[in-house]
Order: sequence, then structure tokens, then C-alpha cells
Amino acid sequence: MDHPEPSQPGAPVTDGETSKPCVLLVEDDRSLRRYFEVTLQRAGYEVIAAGDGLAAFLRGTDRLSKIPIVLLTGQENKSAAGAVNAPIDAFLYKPVKADELTNCLSKLLQQSSH
Repeated sequence: MDHPEPSQPGAPVTDGETSKPCVLLVEDDRSLRRYFEVTLQRAGYEVIAAGDGLAAFLRGTDRLSKIPIVLLTGQENKSAAGAVNAPIDAFLYKPVKADELTNCLSKLLQQSSH
């Protein structure tokens, strides 16, 4: 896996305590979760990581309600991935490159700040 160079993300949706944009990362694979956590931190994000939906729910706070949702999935069929009953802002299909993820987040955060 490639490791991205630090970059400035788009207009931030901040966590209310720092100027870093905050993202919630939910990934059941521990090594992928750690990789994406480090990738996003290096790109300038505050990362709240969880291993499953319940853990994410328990870690969720009011500040997370303003954050766009990006679904990373191994499902190549959009209708199967879209069966998730949640407001998904973007779909990325695994394997995902680090710059693809950070570019997607930056774009969504810029849109949500307008």
C-alpha cells in the first residue's frame, strides 16, 4: 500500500475543538483500519476509528452528524452496496488508493462547507 504525502484537505468540517476536519473511520479489518487511520491523519484529518457499526455508533457524537459518509466496499454491484440503509454521500470500491480516499473526502468536505 502506498503512503501519501501530507496534504491540506479541503474546507474543513471541524470537530469543534481543533481546526482539523474530523472523520469517522469504520473498518472491520484491523490492518486496513490502521492503514486508513494513519493515511487520513497524515492528510490532516482527526480520525475516530471503529471496528464495526456498533462501535462507531457508541463513539459517535453530535459533531459526527455533520460529516459526509463515504462507503468503502468490496461490492462491485452498486445496487448491492446501495442496499445499505443510510445516507451515503460517496461510494469507493476496494482496493482504494490513499489519494483516492483523501481526494474524495476533501471534495465532500468542501461541498458541505458551502
